[in-house]
Amino acid sequence: TRSAEVRDLDMKRFEHKLPYEVSGHGVFNGKVGGTISRPIFRGELKADAITMNGVELRGIHSFAHYENGIIELDETGFHQGTDGSVTARLRYDTATRAISGQMQIERMDVQALLALANQKEDRLTGQITSAVRLGGTLDNPAISLTGEIAEGALASYPISDVTLDVALADRVLTIRKLSGTQGDGSFSAAGTMDFDGTADVDVAATDIALGIFTRFGGVEEAVTGTTSLTLHIGGYTQQPEADLKITAKNGGARGASFDELTGEAQLRHAVIHLNNLVVTKYIDGIAYTASAHGKLPLRALTADRDENINAYDEIDLTIALDNADLSLLPVFSKHVEWALGPTEGSLKLHGTLAAPRLDGSVRVTDGALKIKYLENPITNMDIQVDALGDALVVRSCTGRMGDGSYMMTGRMDLRGMEPTGYDFALVMNALAIKTSFFDGPLSGSLRLT
Repeated sequence: TRSAEVRDLDMKRFEHKLPYEVSGHGVFNGKVGGTISRPIFRGELKADAITMNGVELRGIHSFAHYENGIIELDETGFHQGTDGSVTARLRYDTATRAISGQMQIERMDVQALLALANQKEDRLTGQITSAVRLGGTLDNPAISLTGEIAEGALASYPISDVTLDVALADRVLTIRKLSGTQGDGSFSAAGTMDFDGTADVDVAATDIALGIFTRFGGVEEAVTGTTSLTLHIGGYTQQPEADLKITAKNGGARGASFDELTGEAQLRHAVIHLNNLVVTKYIDGIAYTASAHGKLPLRALTADRDENINAYDEIDLTIALDNADLSLLPVFSKHVEWALGPTEGSLKLHGTLAAPRLDGSVRVTDGALKIKYLENPITNMDIQVDALGDALVVRSCTGRMGDGSYMMTGRMDLRGMEPTGYDFALVMNALAIKTSFFDGPLSGSLRLT
């Protein structure tokens, strides 16, 4: 037996064993014995700081013992962030690949913990306190985790009193409890997912911020309103089925708003069946609605723009506008300050998400619209637009601005939803255009190609 000291244990040497970058230096002080074929060592591992996947861990320490192919780490711990700390006792058998041990996590940043698990997620913040038990093998681990997040945020919306009780054993994930509050609402989940078998998970949310879902959907604009939902996940875990019921109220974005949203959808055989999605807005006691129904194959949502897929895998969605109103328009265009007026018609959406095609027609009678950078609104709008799959044709578009009037016709060629060419004719008669740099009636004709 002899004493040994490694003054510069470079963590970069172990980076190839992990799925992300590691940097830092450590020191091992201890004794090495045994034989070349059956070595034994005992000692203390220390490091002032190590960075793993962008997360700095400080004050790392552990007492290590290796003998007969078994590694034991006692009194292991480190600090993270301002208040976070982790203590652990771990055991690993190199022959059987069996693991065992326990960890105690105190006020660790959730983002840091997820990064260490190579699951970076910037939209979840907070500090987690948790107890973890490890068992099984590296190939078939058993993990039991209980914990809580007292306060945090999900997609920038505050959450609190989050409680976790989950376990993984024999490739079956069991969610005994996952619950929390968000604003005046709450959310919960429970169930099991067998990664080699079936799933049975129920998720529920009541009066939580609608903006959480739009942020995760890639919409960065602020969205108001609350939503409630129930979601059941069944079928086989590798090809799940799902049943969703959702309602939302007092929603809005970009100055536009709706009063109610209801919808039901099912996922079967990799196809989302949207039974009915209805958006309602009340104006002077009258309900105006826009609705959608149809199917959205998952294949169509992930296909590349130039990818050819069969007809069964294409989107087939009907959007009905016969009882709708232009007041929802600001949700879809940041240039529109407000709009009103009844709409008629329907649209069919086909193709894929990357290369969609629209067919159908939309009509507006006696509508009005306010563009943000124009002082005067457009009134007495009468519009008919036909969608022809690869083009939008403006059959007629007339209206007034102040005492003046206009008329426009034309066509825009499309590749998916991107314009590839256009040809419009606009005739203006004393149009009362007023902006920060122009004020006066405008007459003339304009050809845009």
